[in-house]
Amino acid sequence: MKNNHETHEDGVILSEEDYVRIIAALRKMPQYENLPEEMMRSRIDELLSGAKYADPMNDLIFASVFGKRKENLLLLLQAILPDLDISEVVEVSNRVIADTPEDKAGVYDIVCKTEDGVYINIEAQKNNRIGNRERWAYYLADLMRRQFVDGLKDYKIMRPSYCIIIQSESERWDIPSPDEVVRMMKSQEEHPFEMRLDKMKIVNKNDTPFEHQVLMHFKMVDMFSLMPYGDQFNIMIINLDQMDKGPSQLASKLDKLLFILKNLPNIVEIPTAVMKEYSRILDNLAIRKMGKSDFDKYVINMYTEKDTKEISEYAAKAAREDTEYKKNKEIEQIKREKDAVIEQKDAEIEQKDAEIEQIKREKDAVIEQKDAEIEQKDAEIEQKDAEIEQIKRENNAKIKNLEEQLLKFRSISRDNQS
Repeated sequence: MKNNHETHEDGVILSEEDYVRIIAALRKMPQYENLPEEMMRSRIDELLSGAKYADPMNDLIFASVFGKRKENLLLLLQAILPDLDISEVVEVSNRVIADTPEDKAGVYDIVCKTEDGVYINIEAQKNNRIGNRERWAYYLADLMRRQFVDGLKDYKIMRPSYCIIIQSESERWDIPSPDEVVRMMKSQEEHPFEMRLDKMKIVNKNDTPFEHQVLMHFKMVDMFSLMPYGDQFNIMIINLDQMDKGPSQLASKLDKLLFILKNLPNIVEIPTAVMKEYSRILDNLAIRKMGKSDFDKYVINMYTEKDTKEISEYAAKAAREDTEYKKNKEIEQIKREKDAVIEQKDAEIEQKDAEIEQIKREKDAVIEQKDAEIEQKDAEIEQKDAEIEQIKRENNAKIKNLEEQLLKFRSISRDNQS
């Protein structure tokens, strides 16, 4: 069924029929039931302003362009996983985890199987959601299960599984600095294993910080050596907000594909190299070729996209986490400053103790010297006392001798007088 809307240099031109039809569909949702029509028309115009192409990161469009067209999906997989040499996609299925088709809280993803039996789950995520990593782990478990449903009997020949997430907004990763790692290790009396700083893979071969990488590839690894533990489990995250290459820098197929996914529908002119490589995908994204039903679903989906309860909850949770993160950083900074002050005070106290010890040693030396001098004086006094005592004895002996001589003289004198 052909559409009634047109496109020109300024984007989509909606007919009155388009407005009436889309607004009537929106009014079936309680949150839009009483909104003024003028406000709704204005928002629809804002969403489609300047757009010749649909937004490929919109869940419905991504599922339609890649999930319902094997040839486009093959191009996407060949760009992201060139080492697998994928030549054919033999199975494709789209699924949505949602209460209703209109529920944007639902997650649309594509599950496919290559000719070599490799299962791949692909999800386009325009806004971060609560429980991302848990959901991706579920995807991997489901992909492994599908191999056994297919009749796999020997786990030793199990094929790798890939969970690919293409997201417009990269997550925040709390990567500890080497100094923080050292501090954490020092704070533990015993550590279960030795963590060598040269084993910390926090930059890639181009010296790009981990959190700023366009393509992240996660595997199970051994915590001691950081060596991969097999290749069965693979999570690949593509961060479109970290893709900063301009039209003249698009060398690889992946560069050109990511340029489309990041910049449509806002790009003014498609680079020639991109148009040549992915003309089929761009043709499928052209709004002018959309039927009424697909066009309506796309506009309604975009309209409700930012009003999703889950996204609002994520934004609130992210704000809380960001506040808590900043608070924890402030606490850590205060703790580090306090530790530095305490360490400085300890050093000052240790220096004072050393000075006191030195003064004490000097005083003890002075006292010891004074004691020696006193002891020497005592010895000299004792010697003088001995000498005095000797003189006294000698004097006493002389006196006694004189007294005896005097008595003898007196005796002689008396005899002479008689």
